[in-house]
Amino acid sequence: MTAEDFSLTSAQVRAAQDGDREALEELFRRYLPRVTRIVAARMGRGWRELGLDDDIVQETFLDAFAALSSGKIQDEAAFCAWLARCAENNIRDQVRHGRSDKRGGGAVHRFADLGESCLGESMLGGDDPTPSQHATANETEAALEQALLGLDPRYREVICLRAYCGMSYREIAETMGIPSENTANALFFRARAELRERLGR
Repeated sequence: MTAEDFSLTSAQVRAAQDGDREALEELFRRYLPRVTRIVAARMGRGWRELGLDDDIVQETFLDAFAALSSGKIQDEAAFCAWLARCAENNIRDQVRHGRSDKRGGGAVHRFADLGESCLGESMLGGDDPTPSQHATANETEAALEQALLGLDPRYREVICLRAYCGMSYREIAETMGIPSENTANALFFRARAELRERLGR
C-alpha cells in the first residue's frame, strides 16, 4: 500500500460522500473482497459462505467514511482494517438483534462472486508469483481456507493484517497490542509456518 493509494481512497471517499455513485462502486470493488475475507477469518467462518447484504455493506462503508473524514485513519492499511472491524461489528449486531430475517431478502454479496485472491500468493508464493502459481491459485483456496480457520485466532489475525491489509510490522504491533515490531514479525512468521505445515508445504 502506498501514499498514492490512500490519496486515491480519500478522494473517492469525498466524491462518494458528495453523491458520486461511480466512486462508491469503485470503493466497493476495491475493498469488499479483502474485507469479506478478514471478517470471515476473524469470525471463524468460511469466506465463501459469508454473505454481506446491502444494508451491512452500506452501514460499514458509512462508518468507515466517517472515521476517515475525521482524520482518525491515516493510511490505506488502517482504512482496510477499520472497514473489516466495522463490518464485523455490523454483522454481530445483525445477528444479535435478529435483523437478517427482517430485511426483505435484499441483494447479498458473496465472496465467491467477488473474484479476488491474494492469500495464496502472499503465503505460498514468492514476491513475483509465476504463471503456474496463478493458474493453480483457485485450486488451493479451499485448502487455504480450512488451514486458516484451524489456526489460533492470534495467528489468523496477524495473517489477516499482514496479507490482507498490507500492514507493516510496526502497525501490526500497535493494532494487536504487541510489544514491538520484531515481536509482530516473529508472530507472523510462526503463523505462516504453521499455515504452511497444515498445507503440507
